[in-house]
Amino acid sequence: MSIIVIGDLILDDYRIVDVNRVSPEAPCLIGLACEQYLRLGGAANVAANIFKLDSSVVLVGKGQFDAFHPILSEMNMASLLLPGSYSTKMRFIDHKSHVQLFRYDIEDIIPQNSREAEYSTFIDSIDFRMYNVCVVVDYMKGMIKYTDVKPLRGCKINIVSTKNYLPHRVLPRRHPAINILIINEREFATAREIREYQYVVRTEGNKGMSIFKYTQIAEDYYEPALLTHIEGVKVDVFDVTGAGDTVTGVVAFCLDQKGFSEDNLIRACNCANLEAAKAVTKTGTAVVEIDAESLLCIFENFPI
Repeated sequence: MSIIVIGDLILDDYRIVDVNRVSPEAPCLIGLACEQYLRLGGAANVAANIFKLDSSVVLVGKGQFDAFHPILSEMNMASLLLPGSYSTKMRFIDHKSHVQLFRYDIEDIIPQNSREAEYSTFIDSIDFRMYNVCVVVDYMKGMIKYTDVKPLRGCKINIVSTKNYLPHRVLPRRHPAINILIINEREFATAREIREYQYVVRTEGNKGMSIFKYTQIAEDYYEPALLTHIEGVKVDVFDVTGAGDTVTGVVAFCLDQKGFSEDNLIRACNCANLEAAKAVTKTGTAVVEIDAESLLCIFENFPI
């Protein structure tokens, strides 16, 4: 069994600062640098969550080798990187309260209408049929080109996490395949044309998550029905950064290990719900701490 994760790579740059006074030059705080550390974000964070549970994952994305390779090499995670622009989220954190003071984003979004021969050659060189699960993580930064999604087809299970309000545009087409969309409440409310996804997982924060089954009624009409709702875990939320990545990673791991069925999807989402609740109690981007054996034990014992 194996998983391939493709999507927008993000580097989370944390700057821990000691805030001790207000600037005399402007009404703003002054922070003295204390510490800096980097964490993987976006598609890379989804892959990191999966890797913590199972090393047979491959990360595919666009980014500078010298930026991502040191982290990926230290983790010993397999990756296929296309040199190019990537996003950095620089967060300034007060070291006393651990509260985020400011976030500074650096990104160069690649237009969807740009034609890159290098990109097409890179995608065509990957045989997606070698993998059991394909996870597409689209933050709309340009790695997922909607006109080139079809070559991603080949996996038995496609799991898509996207900010696109037209989710069907980023779905690798393959018949037969199980297609699952993971989306939060706000994005679900604005999404249009959710077609060819048999299942939609709507994450709802501390309210848990709902799983919808979509049935094709007409050529372009899919009717949703609530398959189940999983209650949220009551925790003190400190930082929601990366919680959605944890959900996507855990669902992908469980379905890769146990195969797809509606019962297994419910079990996988229950595991993801529990792990996401742990993630939001931590500072910054976090990956699962549970080991694979313990997680699969929870999976097996979840009542259906």
